[in-house]
Amino acid sequence: MKASDGKISWIRFYLHRHFRLTPVLAMVILIWMFIVPEMNQGPIWYHQEEFTRKCRHYYWSYILYINNFISSVDCVPGTWYLACDMQFYYLSPLLLIPLYKFPKIGLGAITATGIASFITTAAIVWKNNIGLELHSFDDAFPDGNHTSSPGNNGDYFSVVYDKPYCRISPYLLGMMLAYLMQRIGRRTLVLNSVTE
Repeated sequence: MKASDGKISWIRFYLHRHFRLTPVLAMVILIWMFIVPEMNQGPIWYHQEEFTRKCRHYYWSYILYINNFISSVDCVPGTWYLACDMQFYYLSPLLLIPLYKFPKIGLGAITATGIASFITTAAIVWKNNIGLELHSFDDAFPDGNHTSSPGNNGDYFSVVYDKPYCRISPYLLGMMLAYLMQRIGRRTLVLNSVTE
């Protein structure tokens, strides 16, 4: 923003990223829907059928980058992250513009958003009684002879893990670091023994 004196084509800002990522994602989803199922073999292949079914029913939500709100199982493993990242990108001007025009207010808004994310995550974990152990071993031990921590751990992925309001803190930290690096510029930082 500094190089363009705060003038940005917001249409280009959004469309450039969307059209840079979406064709590749669509191709991967098509492969996952039509080619991967033909490669089936093995005793736990039934897990793959769940992914394929999700692709066929919810492919549209992946292209719109809202899949982390629509389905608790990813069509293609890891695509929840693409959705979160794109949602952060779409909302980033709400923090970047104040950061550019009024740095103290912008840094305050970023900090407040991070604190709100921590509080939201804690409240969701508390409300859903999610324990410390995050994985359920019910499939591995169908007779029930296993131990697990108390709480509703199966909900962790669907209510916390892939939600942007629980995941935004690292993105905010990156924004703050980028801002500080831009402010410092090419100056050399001298670190003392405490900061090294």
